[in-house]
Amino acid sequence: MKTLITLLRESATPELRIGDARTTPAAIAADADRAAARLAGDDRPLLLQLRNHPADIAVLFGAAAAGRPVVLADPQANTTLIAQLERAAGQQLVRCATASVLGEAGDALSVESLIDQGAAPAAALPSPDAFAPFLFLPTSGSMGAPKLAVHHQAALLAGAESYVALYPLRDDATVLLPLPLVHSFGLIGGLFHALAAGHSVRLLERFTPAGFAAAVEEDAPALCLGTPLVHQLLLRSRVLAGGLPSACLALSSGGPLAPDVIEQLAEIGLLVRAIYGSTETGVIAAQAGQHLSPGTVGAAAPGVEMRLVEGELLVRTPGRFLGWANGPATADAWHRTGDRVRLDEDGTVTVLGRKSTFINVGGKKVNPTVVESVLERHPSVLEAMAVPRAVEGEQQVVALVVAASPVSDADLIAWCREALLPYEVPAAIDRVDALPRTDNGKLRRPTEETR
Repeated sequence: MKTLITLLRESATPELRIGDARTTPAAIAADADRAAARLAGDDRPLLLQLRNHPADIAVLFGAAAAGRPVVLADPQANTTLIAQLERAAGQQLVRCATASVLGEAGDALSVESLIDQGAAPAAALPSPDAFAPFLFLPTSGSMGAPKLAVHHQAALLAGAESYVALYPLRDDATVLLPLPLVHSFGLIGGLFHALAAGHSVRLLERFTPAGFAAAVEEDAPALCLGTPLVHQLLLRSRVLAGGLPSACLALSSGGPLAPDVIEQLAEIGLLVRAIYGSTETGVIAAQAGQHLSPGTVGAAAPGVEMRLVEGELLVRTPGRFLGWANGPATADAWHRTGDRVRLDEDGTVTVLGRKSTFINVGGKKVNPTVVESVLERHPSVLEAMAVPRAVEGEQQVVALVVAASPVSDADLIAWCREALLPYEVPAAIDRVDALPRTDNGKLRRPTEETR
């Protein structure tokens, strides 16, 4: 059975360029073997603070080769977040990070020590179990404390193969990855996908519009990954105003993009294709062509089963998780996405919004994404988020607005009245400098407790 280390060893990817470093799958595999020898024989999960860096990637693959479970964490995770992840895992974790981050941490492993070439690897290890719990991916969705979605290696590989099937590229294509590998879209849809397809990889250590523009100019990628925030920042910075050297498919996940943003990106050569999925399921649906209708995310990805229960989408996917850490196994069950969707006769999926984020106004359900889409079509609005606010025990719609240019509240409300039903029109406009977001750019919506 194929595992992550065999993916790495057998990859036809000619080069991975990460920051200023250039490396190959074979070089990373050699470091991974050294890490595996040092990680084997201990069942305690690693808390790997994964950077976009060759050494950290080698440690991740080394842990996979050793069958050592891994909990992923942000490289800059503070003690509070680390404690939350330990509670979510329900067991003690062995922290692993670059030496400069660890400092004087006690029972911890540095990335550098695990791949140190000073000691030869031990004898070859037995092949790991591809169906054993391996990767614990943190997710809080758009609200709440982090939980850990548990994946085995076979599911991660199936997720990567979904992207290979969805977006076939020429053999010499380069994939540009500006996203953190600590998040599933960057790791599975980006790195694992590129290795499985044999494409060259350009991985940014961290995203900046200038760094993205430089990579585009140097590598002319055929495909790149981003979130709505990444794409909006690229437009706002105007670093690509002159256009790309050649057209590039831009996979976008994490929320909808406004139609005018999609059109502006297409004008400079970034051809947006929406990806709909989650940390728990992997990719659920994907666009083959451009759709300008808000919420439209294409058709079901290969091997995905869908059904609707009272408007909520339930799925079974090839890359679905085993379940939550400390929770029951759910791999064979239908996964409740929490999303209200519409399934058209041609198989097109349109996401209408989160079931839990609909706002109850006088007994009528308001989809916040509909309100947001209308507001974001106004030329003076950069971003908007519709939230509930309780007034004398009744919920009202309030719009948080990031303005692109001066505009009055009255003008915005009048704009909404032209496109929305009366109960959907915001009762008030709140001006903010930025919308609340999670660390991977998703909108952080109010929890049930804060409504």
